[in-house]
Amino acid sequence: IAYSNVKDFKSSKNILLKALALAEEQSDLIAKNFIFNNIGVDYYEQGNYKDAYNYYNKFLTLSKQIGDKFSILVALGNIGILYYAVEKYKESVVFFKNALTISSELGNKLGVFTYNRYLALSYEKMDNNVIADECFKKSLNAAEEMGNQIYLVKILYDYARFQYIQNNFLIAKQLNIELDDILKEIKNKKMIFKSNILMKQIDFGDSHHDFIRFEIFDSLLDDLDKETVVWKKAELNYAIYQIMDHYNLKRDEIDKEKYKKDSLVLYQELYKEQPLYDYKMKISSLL
Repeated sequence: IAYSNVKDFKSSKNILLKALALAEEQSDLIAKNFIFNNIGVDYYEQGNYKDAYNYYNKFLTLSKQIGDKFSILVALGNIGILYYAVEKYKESVVFFKNALTISSELGNKLGVFTYNRYLALSYEKMDNNVIADECFKKSLNAAEEMGNQIYLVKILYDYARFQYIQNNFLIAKQLNIELDDILKEIKNKKMIFKSNILMKQIDFGDSHHDFIRFEIFDSLLDDLDKETVVWKKAELNYAIYQIMDHYNLKRDEIDKEKYKKDSLVLYQELYKEQPLYDYKMKISSLL
């Protein structure tokens, strides 16, 4: 697990396979099941979804054999997330619903938060915005009940972004203000930057782009540091491209293709260094 956390997947896999052989030799089903999941997670993190699915499925099958309901919950959730990552949203919904049912049965509030959130994101992708909205609200309620700021940050950002896309600018702004208050407490610089971009997008949309100029976004690049400069430029170019595309605008005779190309190149650079799902999805939307 330590090797996996530092993205040394080769070392992690070797250790896990040795541990799996030992667990099989000792007929230790619980250890074997734990290892199946961790190998699946490693493959998922590398973007090897086929092998990840195989090990997640082994994890699910053995969890059912053992009768470990919590492990069944985790396995269902992992498979759902994998389907979401490969854009098979109908399939992901099935697994998230099953995971949510078990979460409710176990009184697992984290599961209720997580799988309502993923259901909301899946339904949004399927353009079923009414159900998506319901699931966002349920996830937000669960996060508030837990009082966990990290979970609140995730759902408040997702829900504010969703409301912005639906042109519900007042609700989006209220959610983003609540998000900003939490971010100031926990000092998450990346999320503060994302929240700031979202607020500029909301202001831009709410003004019907008549009175607010693109320069409002430029001020966000004033506080650059070496560690995040590429990421910040990618996020900002992507946000401006989205606005230009949505409203069919130009900026000083520069069309949206420049921002599209610039953000694509930057996200590809980021993805080479760290193959995160978010970068992959942004690249996919720009190609």
